[in-house]
Amino acid sequence: MKLKNFAPKKNVAQAMVEFAIVLPILLLLLYGLLEVGRLLFMYTTVINAGRQAVRYGSATGIGSTSTVLRYQDCDGIRLAANKADYLNAFNHLTDDVQIFWDNGPADAVADRPICPVGTAASNWAPTNESRLIVYVRGRFIPLVKLVPLAPRTIESTSNRTILVSISIEVTLPPPPGVTGSPTATGSPTATSSPTMTYTPSPTLLYTYTPSFTPRPTSTGTPTLPGTASLTPTTTPTPVLNCDQLQIKLDELNDPNLIEVDKKTMFLAIPNPNPYWVTISSVFVRWNYSAGSSSDGELALRQVHINGAEIWTGDISVDKLTINSFLAPAVIPPGGTIITFTFDKTYANPLGEELELNFSTPGCEGFPVHVINQ
Repeated sequence: MKLKNFAPKKNVAQAMVEFAIVLPILLLLLYGLLEVGRLLFMYTTVINAGRQAVRYGSATGIGSTSTVLRYQDCDGIRLAANKADYLNAFNHLTDDVQIFWDNGPADAVADRPICPVGTAASNWAPTNESRLIVYVRGRFIPLVKLVPLAPRTIESTSNRTILVSISIEVTLPPPPGVTGSPTATGSPTATSSPTMTYTPSPTLLYTYTPSFTPRPTSTGTPTLPGTASLTPTTTPTPVLNCDQLQIKLDELNDPNLIEVDKKTMFLAIPNPNPYWVTISSVFVRWNYSAGSSSDGELALRQVHINGAEIWTGDISVDKLTINSFLAPAVIPPGGTIITFTFDKTYANPLGEELELNFSTPGCEGFPVHVINQ
């Protein structure tokens, strides 16, 4: 007895039709996965580029593309961002990479530009409160417009604080000659607590504070309290080459060393020495009566050095001497810029004068004195 097979045979044409219907959906799903993966990878690239750039700029040492410090090496910071760009998400030679600085999250004036496009190096002189900020912008564009993914901009902002200098505090042994234990006769209760401050160098802070209670020997019955106080001092060793500040200014061979820009007047001061030089006083003269293009008179409002405000006020005369500062007035190794800000645009510079006196031992006799011809 034969059994009949009631299952119909599969038609080859039917399978081809089903495959043709499902294939576009499979391809669309596969392409969508690839595009989303490319978008995520580009997002990671932009974030990593900002981190690498700000890490490069906040490190110590000389930059890789110039002889300036890393936080002044504009080309080096942009190149560090470009090395992390594996998908050509941005162009580091345009405003896709922007470099700023501020004095922390609470700074009222944030995002001050440092390196405009095309600038190889800057004269930015930060303090320990300054932050380097790198903004990176990338663009995602779908390769084929089959998946509903619109072009979009990917942005990242990274920042790091610049550590310019730190104070090193150590404990030293007592200076030579400060020894001995007082001895009282009788039955006294003697307490001696000398406190000595030993400062051998003006550039480092050494603090030594010993405290001891001697055990006197006694015979008899009188009571003799005794208190000893010793304060030895040392003379700081003068630093060398302070005259190089004035020599470097003379080597510029420019009668108009003091430059005027909008509402500011500034002077770049070189420091070829490996140590910081402290300013004791600042004398400045400006064209008060006819410096402005509007009503002529110019009033001085602010003075900055190393990006920090050292003086503020409202001076409506033609000169000012500053002997007390709101912040440390120092010139770091490599130099810095001192800036004077006025109430109006400085349009007519004439006869400006600037003199800086120093308190660093060895530098007292070498003031910087510049007159604008």
